Amino acid sequence: RIVQLSGEMERSVGDALKIGIGIHHGPAVLGRMGYRRTHTLTAVGDTVHVARRVEELSKRFAVPLVVSATTFRAAGIDHTDLPTEKVEIRGHSQPLTVVLVADPEALAARLGLSGLA
Repeated sequence: RIVQLSGEMERSVGDALKIGIGIHHGPAVLGRMGYRRTHTLTAVGDTVHVARRVEELSKRFAVPLVVSATTFRAAGIDHTDLPTEKVEIRGHSQPLTVVLVADPEALAARLGLSGLA
C-alpha cells in the first residue's frame, strides 16, 4: 500500500513518499499515558531505544527496512543472503549487526507473506 500511495503522491505533487522502518525485539515496558480522555499506548526501555536507532539507519543505508540480526534469528528467518552491517548503538558497548532489506516485498514473498495487505 505504501508503494501505491508513493506513486499517487509522485503523480500529484512530484515527490514520492519514502519511509524507513526499523525492527528490533526485546523486553519493554508498555503502558497507557495521558490525562483524562486522552491516552496513548507508550513503550519505553532499552529495546525501544535500540529500535529507534535501527529505524534511523534506514536513511543512512538508503533502504526501506532495517532489522536487527538477532530479530531475524529469533524469528527463525535465514538472512544470510541479505547484506548486513555492524553498527554502534549509543549507550551500548557492543556493536549491533543489522540486516539491510532493500526489497521488503521480495522478502515478504520469500516468507509467504505477500498479498496480506
